[in-house]
This record gives sequence, C-alpha cells and structure tokens, in this order.
Amino acid sequence: MELYKTTHNGKVALINGNHILTVNFDEDEKQLVIKFDNGETISFSGDEAVAAWDTFTSEIINEEFEDDDKEKPATDLNQDEEDEERDPFEDIKRELATIGLQVERRSITSTWDARSLREHAEELGSDWDSKQRKKLKSELNQIREQAYALADEAETIALDNTIDECLTTPIVNTSTVKSILRTLNKAEEDLKRSNKMTDDLSHKIRNAKERLAWFRTKKKLDDAAVTLAGGNQRKSEKYRREAALLIKQDWAEVFPGEPAPEISIDDKSETGQAQLLI
Repeated sequence: MELYKTTHNGKVALINGNHILTVNFDEDEKQLVIKFDNGETISFSGDEAVAAWDTFTSEIINEEFEDDDKEKPATDLNQDEEDEERDPFEDIKRELATIGLQVERRSITSTWDARSLREHAEELGSDWDSKQRKKLKSELNQIREQAYALADEAETIALDNTIDECLTTPIVNTSTVKSILRTLNKAEEDLKRSNKMTDDLSHKIRNAKERLAWFRTKKKLDDAAVTLAGGNQRKSEKYRREAALLIKQDWAEVFPGEPAPEISIDDKSETGQAQLLI
C-alpha cells in the first residue's frame, strides 16, 4: 500500500496512493484536486495544495531514482509486457465514467473537472509511436469526441450550479456583493464564450444581479418603512432620499449604462421594478 502523508483542512491526512486516479495541480490558483477510482475527490487550496503537490512529486521523483539504480528483475520485464497489453484508454474511460455520474446527478460545482477532462483528451496519444497512433486513430477520435461533449455539458452544469449559489448566498456587506458580482460576471462570460447561454440561465443571472443591486437600497427602504410606521414621516423621507441615491450608484455598478429604477420620496410604494423586487 502506498501512503502519502500531507495536511488537509489543518489536520494530518494519510492518502492511499493505490486508489488515486489523477492528481491535478493549478500552480497559479494554488488548487490541487485528487480523484479516486471510486469517484470521490479531495480538494486542497493555498499552502496546503502546494505542500501536498510537493509530497506527491517528491515521492515520484525518489521512486524514479531508485528504479534507475536497480537492474530490472525478470518479473519487471513481464510487467512491461503486461503494460503493453493494457488498454491505453483505461484512465480516460474511468474519468469519463466518474464525470458522467456527476453530470447525471448534476453535482458538479466547479469547472475544474471539465477543464481537466478536456486537457486529458487533448494530450491523449501524444506519447504513442506512429504505429500505435495509426492503429488506435479511430478509437482515439471517438474517445476525444465523447470527452469534449461531456466536458462541455459538465462545464455548463457547473456554471448553472454556481449561478444558483449566487442566488442564495447570504449577502453580509458590500464585500460580499462585489465577490458575488465577480463570480456572476465570470460565469456569464464563460457561458457566452462557449455559446451555452440560454434564456433560463440569462434570467437567473439577471435576478442574481438585481439582488445585489438592491442590497443597500432595500435596507434603507426597510428603515424608511419602520420609521414611517412609528409616525416619523420626516425621518422616513430622509431614508428614502438616501435609498434613491444608493440605487443609482449600485445599479450603475451592476448594470453599467442601464437607467436605475425610480424611488419616490414621499410615497410608500416604489415604481415599476422597485415595487416588484422589494
């Protein structure tokens, strides 16, 4: 049994290397994802991702040096023959099965798996000799076509789930607003770039963005309603004036170039879309 010792979520973790399918490391984002042959995944981020990657690569490098210093016994030669008979598509077929199950369950929340599958399909066969490429050309094209289609579907589901999360994530402050807005803009760009945008997705993105645009304004309007109910009309109108200014500022931030909804100062109701959303 090959055990790797690393740290996950601040705790020491031992990982059974015999059940690892793939280990993907994004150096720029400092994200590492380990996929196991039972379909489960473990994600690392930040310094833990870097440390885990160092652990895996150092183990592999050490094994390579040890192998170079030893003569191959007869059993290893037999193993080489078995490797030649091994299905060259075994790994990607397992990856297709794993991601296919996630797509069926619509449980994908990150585009990472889709990108990884697409890259695996693109690189598949790059280390084959000309004889093997010629022999497996037809099957390789079929596998790639299947992988690209599944990657596109997985990416769309992941973006859809991301948008749904943006619709329900509690908004605590303006920092939360900016973070969610960045996520929505990125999802919108990715969907348009891949020609996967639909009316339903566009409508959900619009609703999620309007929720952000109304965050500060709604709080002021709630304050206005409370003070008016308490009989302080003057203070209520003050809150509504502040709300009218906030919606113009925040609407321009979320929907550049689009006119903001109007909020009346001396009326209890808002006009048009304002009345609908609050």
